[in-house]
Amino acid sequence: MERTADIFGRYGISFREFLYIIAAVEPTNNIASGTAGELRIKLLFKFYDKDNDGVLNADEFRLLLQAKRRSLKQSTDPSAVQIEFSESYKAMRIAESTPISQEVFLKAVLEDKIKNTSSVFRSPTAVITYLKDLTGRESRLIQPETKKIRAKSMTPDVSVHSRGASSVAIKYELGAHAIKIYTAGTLNIDKLVTLDAVTQSSTQIPVLDEVRRMVSVDQFNQESISNELLKSLRYMNLVNKQNKKRANQFTWGNVDSGLFANRLITICRMTNEIVKNEPRLLHISSPVYVLGDLHGNFTDLLQFESVLWHVGPVLCPSNILFLGDYVDRGTSSIEVIAYLFSYKIQNPSKIKLVRGNHEIREVQRMFTFFNECNVKFGDKLGSDVWSAINATFDSLPIAAIVDNSVFCCHGGIPPPWLCPVISCINEIPVPLGRPDEQSALAWEIMWNDPIRAGQMNEFLQIELSANEGFAVNKRRGTAHMFSSEALEKFLKSNGLSHLIRAHEVSPSGFSVMHRGKLLTVFSSSKYCGGQNDAACVMIDQGRIRIMRIESDD
Repeated sequence: MERTADIFGRYGISFREFLYIIAAVEPTNNIASGTAGELRIKLLFKFYDKDNDGVLNADEFRLLLQAKRRSLKQSTDPSAVQIEFSESYKAMRIAESTPISQEVFLKAVLEDKIKNTSSVFRSPTAVITYLKDLTGRESRLIQPETKKIRAKSMTPDVSVHSRGASSVAIKYELGAHAIKIYTAGTLNIDKLVTLDAVTQSSTQIPVLDEVRRMVSVDQFNQESISNELLKSLRYMNLVNKQNKKRANQFTWGNVDSGLFANRLITICRMTNEIVKNEPRLLHISSPVYVLGDLHGNFTDLLQFESVLWHVGPVLCPSNILFLGDYVDRGTSSIEVIAYLFSYKIQNPSKIKLVRGNHEIREVQRMFTFFNECNVKFGDKLGSDVWSAINATFDSLPIAAIVDNSVFCCHGGIPPPWLCPVISCINEIPVPLGRPDEQSALAWEIMWNDPIRAGQMNEFLQIELSANEGFAVNKRRGTAHMFSSEALEKFLKSNGLSHLIRAHEVSPSGFSVMHRGKLLTVFSSSKYCGGQNDAACVMIDQGRIRIMRIESDD
């Protein structure tokens, strides 16, 4: 029934469309004429158009006739249905092999060539009567103590204060290593227990528990698989810096591509184990760096590293949130993924990755990432790498909230008919291999765009008014655009202050819209050969600050 009412194919219905379907099933007598009758016939057609191809084939039309005969308490024997099937086609003067279009169906019902369709999917009780009865029964069933429990269960679980301080004291432990940082940015790692200051102490100093100690060891152990991948990436970067004439042809030098691929596949599996157990809606404490689209720009990613976490994420005092679109269009998507996944393994609570609209197989086939995997690793191994990376993408969270105040995602806010409360995001299934089919909510968050001032016109205003501030996103051919009023309502109803999203390039690397409540950030410079800058956002101490970096030419 929801698919039937979804007139515009948005994978959800607005309040007005909900009213349409309610009106269509009302048990009234006047149902076959006028605007209301015409609407009801169109909804009936859409309900039985099961494959959504815009016509009723023979099987779909038989189902409609069978349902009609059942509602009239007539025989539903196949032979009786077939007789009416043939009579209806004869009355419409078309061959029985011809699918019935909506226009033909509407005309046939209005001219009584298809009879008594008004009895199909009609409710026996008026909706007002039903709601009154339901409300009365609920009020009798809910006792005072039950009401208290319900109210408590609906109270949001606030684990972080608005300024980032945790409401629960964090238990600290002493790290397992001491790090010496040289002026060149290199590190020297020593186990804490081997240092003179410790060994000469008369009191044994407790360090991290065993599980956390192993994570700490992996972070600094240069022989770990994640650090082996990172060393290969840094070697590639050095080779390319020395060969600037091939700046647009990122070379791997002497790196063994087969070994690199197999290590990356292992890293993907390890990363998948981490992200599939994270909530679909992350809660993050400030300080946080927020980066937008990277699109295979490994050079800019390393520029951000040199400025913001030059001695590695583990020693960076800030969390780092990436808003998706890691692959496609750029030349080094593999390198970007290897970098992000390796550091995600080493810093699972500090590196946060959400999914963008290019972390989808069908999109990558249309653009460059699928081909990049095959070119760099060969068809067989390239396909294995591509599949392992996308299996991890299928488990990535969809959005994040910083300090219970700033909503962060790739595309934009979802419409209220898909997400009445923000906690609905945590109900998005995992894994999500086909988000277009499995979760309309995830799809909208990854694809939606804000409406810009220059886009507004009379027809768009009418559509926004009818659909709670949302309109079909014709530029992308899918999902929605949303107005500043829709954003304001979303933020207010969920107790939020701002939206930070990616998804759209800007000459300066960022844009501020919707009365300063919406910030778009793009973190790949010279995108598709253009001249745009790369930017990122820092959230800390009640401030949202924008930072632009100079690209490394």
